[in-house]
Parts: sequence; structure tokens; C-alpha cells
Amino acid sequence: MQAEFNDFLEKNRICISMELVTAVLGDHGQRPKDDYAVVTAVTELGHGKPQFYSTPEVISFCRKWRLPTNHVWLFSTRKSATSFFAAYDALCEEGTATPVCKALDEIADISVPGSKDHVMVQGEILEGLVARIVSRESSVQMEEVLRNFPIPSLDGGDSDLGPSLRDICAANRSDEKQQIKSLLENVGSSMCPDHRDWFGYSGLEAQSRNADKSVVTHFLQAHPTDYATKKLQV
Repeated sequence: MQAEFNDFLEKNRICISMELVTAVLGDHGQRPKDDYAVVTAVTELGHGKPQFYSTPEVISFCRKWRLPTNHVWLFSTRKSATSFFAAYDALCEEGTATPVCKALDEIADISVPGSKDHVMVQGEILEGLVARIVSRESSVQMEEVLRNFPIPSLDGGDSDLGPSLRDICAANRSDEKQQIKSLLENVGSSMCPDHRDWFGYSGLEAQSRNADKSVVTHFLQAHPTDYATKKLQV
């Protein structure tokens, strides 16, 4: 499925933004109990102005491809939106994950659980909430998505995925380059089929001296998707 997914992304020029939560990169207010990632945005780059997926589109895309998502609450009426701001004012200073999630579940018009329980993998410390203004039709779209794309089953969830991110980094703590090499080897060939994308043609030791110039060349010749990229290419 990984190879099929990679091919789909490349053919459709889709960019996926994710947040990686791991103690290896530093603590987020509280050391995570587990390392995990969640999708924060999906964008079709196309050949002009990029198109960002709406919240319902992100949920359907992630459930189709079994990607992890955050907890989503939708407030589509004046009453629920007013209740949200009242709850935020009351909980923003000292609210932790359990009471905040419970309050939002009670007042939201639609509550979509995340792929992972925040309390189970992160803990009670809550960094914050991301508010997104959506269209009036968003609730109808979300209800349709939830009907057509139920939560994926956990088939294979107990499979041995090899060493964890923490294990790999701990085993190669003294050598950053070897740490990167070990990470790439463990994600598998479907995720990283060619290490030269990272280390160039001359191998790991010559990474800084002989980086693969084709990446830069490809970038300079690519069709820019926005004004900032066009200026950078020039």
C-alpha cells in the first residue's frame, strides 16, 4: 500500500503536512509517552495556485489512506460557536486535555475523534487548539464523510514495525549521520527507495562535500506554484 500511496502522491502532485511529536526533538510541555505523527494539512500543488483541502476533505483523505489525524470539533451554529468561545475563555489558562476535550465534545455540533488518544500518547498537557474558519456547508460535508469513510480498522496494528524512533536515535546518539542512515534503513524502501536523495552519489561520508546537485537543478527548472518560489528560483 505504501508504494501505491507514493505513486498517487507523485501523479497528483499532492503535498502532505504532518506534525511529528517525539521526545527526540524536544519536549512539548510534557515528554510524550509515545512517538507519533498527525496530518495537519493536505495540498494539491497542481500547476498554478495550490489548493488546500477543507477539513472534511482532510478527514476523508486520511481515512482512505489510513493516515493519522487530530481530534476535530465542528461548530456550525451560532449557539455552538458562542459556547466554544465561552469554554475557551474558561479553560485556556489552566485547562488540561481531559476536561477540555470533554467540554468540546459536549458543545460541538460534530466531534471527530483523533486516530490516537491525546491523553494516552501525549499526556494531559495541551499545547493549544487550532481554530479554522469553515464554510456553512462544512457540517453537511463532514456528516457525509463520516458516513462514507468510517474509522479504519486496526488490522495489523499489533505487527512488529521494528525499532522505534527513540530506540534508533539512542543507539546512534554519538553519530548524527549514522543516525540518519539508520532511520532511513528502518522506514523501508517504499518510503526511501534511494539514499542518494539524502547523501548524494558519493555515499554517507561525502554528504557535505558531494551532495546530489540534481535536486537543486530540478527545483530551479520546476514550474513555480507561487510568487515567493518564483523569486527564489530567479
